[in-house]
Amino acid sequence: MKFINTTIHNYFRNEISYWSPISRAFRFRQVDLAGTLYGLDLKNHRSLKLLPYVLGGFSQDYTPLNYESTIEKNVGLDLKYSLTSSLTLDGTINTDFAQVEVDDEQVNLTRFDLFFPEKRSFFLENSGFFEFGSAREVEVFFSRRIGIDKNQEPVPINGGARLSGKIGSYQVGFLNMQTRQVSDVVPANNFSVARISRELPNRSSIGLIGVNRQSSSNFLSYSDYNRTFGADVNLGLGEFANLFNYIAKTKTPGLQNSDHAYSSRLDYDDSTHEFILAYMEVGRNFNPEAGFVRRTNFRKPEYFYRYTYYPDSKIIRDFAPHFSRKTWYQLQTNNKESDFQHYHIDSHWQNGGRSGIAFNHSFERLDQPFEIIPGITVPSGQYGFNEIIANIQTDGSARIFAGGNVAAGGFYNGNIRSINLNGGYRQNQNLSWTTSYVHNSIKLPVGNFNTDLIGLRFNWSFNSKSFFQTLSQYNNLSKSFGHNIRLGLMSTSSTGFFVVFNTRHMTSSFIDPHQVSRHTLGRALFIKFNYLLDL
Repeated sequence: MKFINTTIHNYFRNEISYWSPISRAFRFRQVDLAGTLYGLDLKNHRSLKLLPYVLGGFSQDYTPLNYESTIEKNVGLDLKYSLTSSLTLDGTINTDFAQVEVDDEQVNLTRFDLFFPEKRSFFLENSGFFEFGSAREVEVFFSRRIGIDKNQEPVPINGGARLSGKIGSYQVGFLNMQTRQVSDVVPANNFSVARISRELPNRSSIGLIGVNRQSSSNFLSYSDYNRTFGADVNLGLGEFANLFNYIAKTKTPGLQNSDHAYSSRLDYDDSTHEFILAYMEVGRNFNPEAGFVRRTNFRKPEYFYRYTYYPDSKIIRDFAPHFSRKTWYQLQTNNKESDFQHYHIDSHWQNGGRSGIAFNHSFERLDQPFEIIPGITVPSGQYGFNEIIANIQTDGSARIFAGGNVAAGGFYNGNIRSINLNGGYRQNQNLSWTTSYVHNSIKLPVGNFNTDLIGLRFNWSFNSKSFFQTLSQYNNLSKSFGHNIRLGLMSTSSTGFFVVFNTRHMTSSFIDPHQVSRHTLGRALFIKFNYLLDL
């Protein structure tokens, strides 16, 4: 039987040791690389776990024309059935995520979509079985497309099921979810994902994936669908090298030709030398609506090299100078659209800290004017600019820790000055405060502006099963600040009693649709209780 890998952290020597070795090509969650125990006579048994919940509360949104206070009341059920020791069936009815922490605020200074990571526990569990593509760049399946609209607002989920695990040498993942219609926002949709991969010797594998979004609001919506198909082949080459390859194609009514994506990447890492050679191509009509694609219509060669030197020092653990380059060419014309060159001298300290200095060169060709923030538009044209960055981070395991970076350089046909700071205080293992501050000062011929993001987290763990957490955030571009307050009194790791309060305010008063002056954009209070029935 597989045994969860034992991990030993030695903070004095700044090293992590595993009971069973893990290749550099994989992360710790690669459970199939865990150690194997022999001589145990254990009987496989099937178990059924039911997790019903009840929820009550209220919500207020003062921005729509027909705003009103809404009384929230709901019931639902999650279930988990172990078909075998390595294959699990999960189900959910009237799915709810009220206890999940809100998203971190971000400022977008690019022409492309921001990536917000998944935080909902149902989709995080066994998510590795559904991974396909390039993380945060081209992901064929991205679970946040289910139950969250384009404005990051929740969409009700009627229910669904997931089958995930291992069958012999095969890894399988099947998911089907049904969302509810929201009038004038999104139709009801059914999402299906099927992923299967076969493990091969020497870290190699081969796999397939299929993703389908089908509108289910009415019979006439049969033509409202989106489908994605893909295959990947990963080859382990010797002890230190890996070749990762995938190809995918989408099918969307009204979009034909140039609806493909493929990538090939060679990684080599022997702890002293690391290099990456990669090529990616994404067609202009590649459209995985249940996935995430940062940009389309490009081909991109990429390379990366890092040399790590380990001095005989009681202060410095290693020096790691490295450089990389990514260049995006438009498919039809082969014209260079973007280019990013990165040169960095980085160092790690024996106590867990790090420091470094970097130089970046960027190139952007704008075929159309780019509105960077409302009211300020960068004209079309070709822009090349440089940036210098200094970074530092103290020991993250210390009681007081801090870090961040400062940057200065060009930005399109102007300049930018940036400060990115983070830190915190850990009184003990149960009580901590962390904060972050991101500031950009941008000066352009068409106008100047500043961006400020401030975040403050407080975490108080009463014990291993109960907590009180807050997250407060301020964004000067939206002129808003919000608070997410969560209390959890749990009986198991994920069940118990939860109280959640969310509120969002403007820094200055605004006139709502009913001509009333307000500061509050909205607020919500939820009380949720779920209980585990282990049958």
